[in-house]
Amino acid sequence: MTGRVAAAHPARQGAVGRRRGIARVARAGLARAALLAVAWWAVSEGDLSVAGYGAAVVPLVTAASLALVPAGGRPLRLLRRTPPALRLAGWFLWRTVLGGVDVALRALRTPVDTDPVLLEHRLTLPRGAARVLCADLSTLMPGALSVDLRGDVLVLHVLDRRLPARAQVDELQRRIAAVLDA
Repeated sequence: MTGRVAAAHPARQGAVGRRRGIARVARAGLARAALLAVAWWAVSEGDLSVAGYGAAVVPLVTAASLALVPAGGRPLRLLRRTPPALRLAGWFLWRTVLGGVDVALRALRTPVDTDPVLLEHRLTLPRGAARVLCADLSTLMPGALSVDLRGDVLVLHVLDRRLPARAQVDELQRRIAAVLDA
């Protein structure tokens, strides 16, 4: 009977489809959160003193996983995204190490060698999670701190205007886009 009602009323059919979509996302989110909570518990060796961190991290990672791999998505898409995601992670870790070394060397020099500047840089990534991820990751790049994200403009505080901050953000965007487009 429900099938006939949905076929007879296109508006109801759309509402039914939306409810199924919401239910699918909710099921996927709960399953991922449960899996991540178990992983957190295992990594923390069941130490309840760090449960508060897990309570904050698990929902954030669940949301990120749903943004990167939507519920009901094709598993092959995840496999296609893995190589560019690993390349992004490796590149990012290397840039983070370089940034730490650069800041340490600057701190040891007398006088401290800085020429700070605020830069506005236009992002080409799609609105939403991709731009937020770019802003968050750019904070950990050598000599840069994400200050604000206004639409498609990222505002960065750069430790030294001679640093290639714009080129770093462009490369970061390219690598994030490669993960999302895979």
